[in-house]
Amino acid sequence: MARKTMAFVVYPGISLLELVGTRSLLGTITAMGAGYDSVVVGETIAQMPTDTPMAIIPQKTFDDVPQPDALVVIGGADTLPALENTALLDYIRRAGEKAEMVAGVSSGALFLAAAGLLKGRRATTHWAYADKLNSMGAIYEQQPWVEDGKFITAAGVSGGIDMAIAQGAKMTSQANAQQAQLSIEYDPHPPFGNIDWTQVDKAGLAPLMDAAPPSGGETRDIAFVIYPDLTVFDLAGPLQVISALSRLDSRFRP
Repeated sequence: MARKTMAFVVYPGISLLELVGTRSLLGTITAMGAGYDSVVVGETIAQMPTDTPMAIIPQKTFDDVPQPDALVVIGGADTLPALENTALLDYIRRAGEKAEMVAGVSSGALFLAAAGLLKGRRATTHWAYADKLNSMGAIYEQQPWVEDGKFITAAGVSGGIDMAIAQGAKMTSQANAQQAQLSIEYDPHPPFGNIDWTQVDKAGLAPLMDAAPPSGGETRDIAFVIYPDLTVFDLAGPLQVISALSRLDSRFRP
């Protein structure tokens, strides 16, 4: 049986953990039981910044993978400017129309909507983009992930991980998905409990959505030690959190 291709779409400014978390889980699970090979695709094979100090380089271009069997669009801090990229939207539209599974992680759902793929469909995204998603023709639901036909959308970073495990189980088997979940010891117990959306001060979180962190004052550098063959998932999580912290408190710099 011929193997299939799952393309993870990236662009400058993506969320590193959304890419690493979703690809690590969904790519691994479907490689085991559904015969998928995962590949990271971009408009060019060039270094791209993320919302952390770590940059990425796509493995292939859109032209190299014109018609993947599954398509996953990653979200990020620079989502809104990237929505003006016609080459990016054209690729998502063409590939998404024929792919057997199409997913959007966090603000990645906005690209699916901008490409006309979510019109009249139920979907979710990062809470900061809920109104934007509705204005683009989708029907926003505040859920960790939402499935409507072949389209699956996830809310935020953790929602992408949850979606990857659930979708991996659907595409292969529950046993495969459980093994993948166990392999990364994914059993979240957030230190401040589950989110109570009625108590969240969204205005106070606005600095997290800024394209650049605040500056000024004494800084404290936080070093992340890397070496060959490290597990990128282990690095991406702490780096993502510290990078977010630096947007709220400029004294800390990863």
